[in-house]
Amino acid sequence: MRQTLKSILLVAVTGAAFPMMAMPIGLRTAVWGVSSSNGRTAVARLLPETGSSVEIEETLAGFSDKAVEANITDDSEYEEFREWALESGARVEALTNSPTAWLSFATGSPVLVAEPQEGDLTIDDVSSMDEDGKIEMVFSLKDVTIDRQALEARLKSIFGVVGSTTLDASKFSEVNLGLSLAPTDDGRVRATITPNRDAGGKVPSAFFMRAKVK
Repeated sequence: MRQTLKSILLVAVTGAAFPMMAMPIGLRTAVWGVSSSNGRTAVARLLPETGSSVEIEETLAGFSDKAVEANITDDSEYEEFREWALESGARVEALTNSPTAWLSFATGSPVLVAEPQEGDLTIDDVSSMDEDGKIEMVFSLKDVTIDRQALEARLKSIFGVVGSTTLDASKFSEVNLGLSLAPTDDGRVRATITPNRDAGGKVPSAFFMRAKVK
């Protein structure tokens, strides 16, 4: 049975993986307005072609979603974002005021998506820990299809996993595990989690994880 949550606590024991706690978050897709030729022209003025990183910083400073400015720092990524914005059909006001401009671009959504709400982050599958300690988790966002070309670095700016060998909340950290993220072929995300080995080089017998949308 699928479980819907924002932050999920899982315990992975060798040979088993058990969901322990669910806190839902949702994500609804919204078309913020279909751009006319005038709208596209306005977006082009908002995001002019540029070859200067200083100009990029100044141009993106007006976005309410500060993840845009924080994550887009070179010409190549800026041009990708600019092209996405032009094709998204969003008007200037929607782009600059949206709290999810970066999330929408980073997931490869063709339109702006609405701000995350309770209920729509779903953990679809969690594997048993294998002999090397690796655990696989597949999750999805309702009404958002993760593009199969979405880059791992961008996905990691949106999704996170922290873990610990104990349930002590103060011990949960990203430094306790290795994480890789990749889009699946059906619009979801596959996370491969590798808990750190103990001082003796052994795989932990149990590992607790929290997965979330940042």
